[in-house]
Amino acid sequence: MIRDKLKVSIKEIDEAAELSERYFHTKTDKTQMASTEKNYLWIHKKFPFALDEIEDSAEVIGYTILLPCIKKLMLKFLLKKMNENELVEHIRENPAQKSFEAIYFCEAYLKPHYRHKGLASKAAFKSTRLFVKSSLNKPKFLFYWAYSKNSKALAERIGEKFGLIVLERK
Repeated sequence: MIRDKLKVSIKEIDEAAELSERYFHTKTDKTQMASTEKNYLWIHKKFPFALDEIEDSAEVIGYTILLPCIKKLMLKFLLKKMNENELVEHIRENPAQKSFEAIYFCEAYLKPHYRHKGLASKAAFKSTRLFVKSSLNKPKFLFYWAYSKNSKALAERIGEKFGLIVLERK
């Protein structure tokens, strides 16, 4: 049975980090957020709806990560005045927990044979809906750095569904 869930174990967080590292190769690209258990655990603890894991019969097959962000950091990132790793570090140091203007669509990954079935969309929609509900003021922006045409398309669908202005780092 395929399902997505927000309550994940340490083992599942570690599996998601391993999937991410195999796909995004963050160990060799220090501009990206490091795909480590430490980072994923921090995200999961600090922002309970940020990391949505997707599994098939208890096997982790993918996940999505979205992070709340203030507009000032979003603009610095979009204007390439900071990289993704720096953006995440700023969010870590000054988390916008209840009042944020933007949501950073950080990552979405699914094992290849599970793609194009709406699984990442469902998980990302759930996280976005919960972020929008939890914010003191409705976020206005969704921003992202496209790793693939699929992530770009997903960002556009999220923006359309939630009435967010979608901005891409080029």
